[in-house]
Amino acid sequence: ALGEWIVMIDSKASSFSTEAEANAAYEAHACPTMHSFIISPNCYICESKFAVFRRACHCRNCGVCICSHCSTTWPSSMIPSTFNIKSVQTVKICIACDWLSHSFREALLSGNHDETLALYTTGNVNLRTPFANVKGEIFQPVHAAVMGKNIKIFRWLLDYHYCPICITNTPKQPILTSERRSVIDIAMKNNDIDILRYLIVEKNASVYGCQDLQT
Repeated sequence: ALGEWIVMIDSKASSFSTEAEANAAYEAHACPTMHSFIISPNCYICESKFAVFRRACHCRNCGVCICSHCSTTWPSSMIPSTFNIKSVQTVKICIACDWLSHSFREALLSGNHDETLALYTTGNVNLRTPFANVKGEIFQPVHAAVMGKNIKIFRWLLDYHYCPICITNTPKQPILTSERRSVIDIAMKNNDIDILRYLIVEKNASVYGCQDLQT
């Protein structure tokens, strides 16, 4: 995982315009430390002792030791590739991280600024990976923030945490939802003038190729 992290960061190094932007990318892709089963003989969530019928595993999002009763499964796309040590299709996640991801998504979609920041400060929210499938669409936090119509949250993601809205090293290719919608597409659909102005004026985003240009 460390080797993959180094290769990934090195391949993107030239795309970072500032040290702060590079540091944000490093942090987002830094794999959590996996807790030792020897030091942690009990489940982090329910505190039950691991046994033959209560087998231990790691949460691939935060690294704690958990039992099968206190875990759920995510598609590996929901964590950075550097977290996916065994290159598997699905990964075990503790129910605490699963709840956190769901709650963070809902806070973004509802435009709740204070709740969004409070959930982020737990330290186990990744701002650059997609959420679980929601009503047939898979999207990232940047998309959810635009759906929530809160420019303050959206600016917090882009200006403070340097979340990308375009694929690294291809600045003209936007990051899309599974329905092939960009942040510009979503903002135009919502008639959100403030977010559109911010994207076009401050982020040099283009409306060329947008799905909904009638507005």
